[in-house]
Amino acid sequence: MTHSAFKPSLSSALFFAIHAAAISAFFVKPDLTCILLLVGLFLIRKFGITGGYHRYFSHRSFKTSRWFQFVLAFLGGMAHQLRTKIRAVAIGPQTLTRKPGRQFQSDAVRQ
Repeated sequence: MTHSAFKPSLSSALFFAIHAAAISAFFVKPDLTCILLLVGLFLIRKFGITGGYHRYFSHRSFKTSRWFQFVLAFLGGMAHQLRTKIRAVAIGPQTLTRKPGRQFQSDAVRQ
């Protein structure tokens, strides 16, 4: 008796739906609103990663209020870069330099 490697679930349905929506983008003509939204959200997420996670949370290169720290964390979280958050925020900037033969702490925990 053989078992199928694929088991339908809600997460697999969402996975295929997202990819089907991405493929459908080739058949839809974008209007100016869609293009401006795309560029605007890209720039906001880019600022969240570079200004928030990298410049503020990793290096503390500027000072800001507590509520704006939450704004930076939210904007960076919009980019969904989990490993960046783990390395930059949780384990600190001192462990971000990779030396030959050494692993990041998050890599060692994962194995």
